[in-house]
Amino acid sequence: MAAPFSPGAPGAGDPYFPLAGNGGYDTTHYRLQVAYDPPTDYLKGVATITAIATQNLSALISTLKV
Repeated sequence: MAAPFSPGAPGAGDPYFPLAGNGGYDTTHYRLQVAYDPPTDYLKGVATITAIATQNLSALISTLKV
């Protein structure tokens, strides 16, 4: 029988934002694409995250701090 699904531990263990995100997965890769247009002061970006669940997750919380 498979383990029940749960949201994972609160916080992902980040030293600066200890309660951001949740446990239950390991991030294997981050890719950030950022473009800045000085005349308009416009910042645009895409974050691609590759992760592997380490338990049956009922939720995955990703928190972006800017």
